[in-house]
Amino acid sequence: MRIIILGYTGLIGSSILENLANNPSLDLVCVGRNIKNKLYRGERIKYFKWDFITFKEKKLPFLKKANIIVNCVGKTNNNKNNLEYINFIFIKNLLNYIKTYQSKVRLIHLSSVAVYGGAENYLNLSKIITENTATRTNNLYSKNKLKGDMLIKNVTKRNLNKNLSFTILRISNVFGEKKNSNLYRFVMFTLKIGFWIKTSNEIMHNFVHVKDVSQAVSLIVSKLKVSRNKTYIVSDDFKQYELYDFYRKLYKKKIINILFPISVIKFLIYFFPIPKIILNFFLIISSRVTYSNKKIRKELNFNPKFSLLKKIKLPNE
Repeated sequence: MRIIILGYTGLIGSSILENLANNPSLDLVCVGRNIKNKLYRGERIKYFKWDFITFKEKKLPFLKKANIIVNCVGKTNNNKNNLEYINFIFIKNLLNYIKTYQSKVRLIHLSSVAVYGGAENYLNLSKIITENTATRTNNLYSKNKLKGDMLIKNVTKRNLNKNLSFTILRISNVFGEKKNSNLYRFVMFTLKIGFWIKTSNEIMHNFVHVKDVSQAVSLIVSKLKVSRNKTYIVSDDFKQYELYDFYRKLYKKKIINILFPISVIKFLIYFFPIPKIILNFFLIISSRVTYSNKKIRKELNFNPKFSLLKKIKLPNE
């Protein structure tokens, strides 16, 4: 089986490569804008350079005879043009490239739970989001991610490419074992100042370890029939107080809980021009949204193994 990994040098792409490289039955083609970092070597693993933005190449020979294409290419923040190019126009061009080779291929597309709306859409609401929840895009990133998702679905639904099937993974906030992750900064900052603010004991954090994301991709590869033309949410949510209680004990730090009523947050948001960084903090400490992974658990036997609450220690300062 021949698998193409687009964007193999990023956090998620490199983890997927690491996972799939251990399977001797797979031939892997790793594609990136910069291929200096050849993580694995061998006859089964090849590397190609491709500029995902300019699309200078008229033909992409590495797509020939591909059985599976894993698209890890994406942008979360940048200028307006790059967000649209990478998250939508790139998908459009990729689908055109795939069509020219006229071979059956599965596109595993990594998307985001952002298409269901941000925490501001569910302020003070206890909400369980599933794959059937209506989408609510509220920024340029989520709008273009949804446009990319819908384009893939429409091409398949309208039978514009009979050889194409898809699996879309809508992923929550991904963390790894590096200090530059938002989760690491958030937890270490709380441990350092010695207190954290809560609005209730039902506040949720929506994260998933990068190795669990690569596990989900491997499960799709092994269960192509079951996952055909399906969309799955990939997340491993937990309650805020569980997170801080766990790391308080792990690092033997004393943390004071400060109650901040949700009514005060709503008042501040509606009546005052709040800087984005402070607004995001308010949303984090008041979100009661859960992204359900029930579907992928049931259909693909997905089981997160790297939860923050399973003795995964954050990097030392």
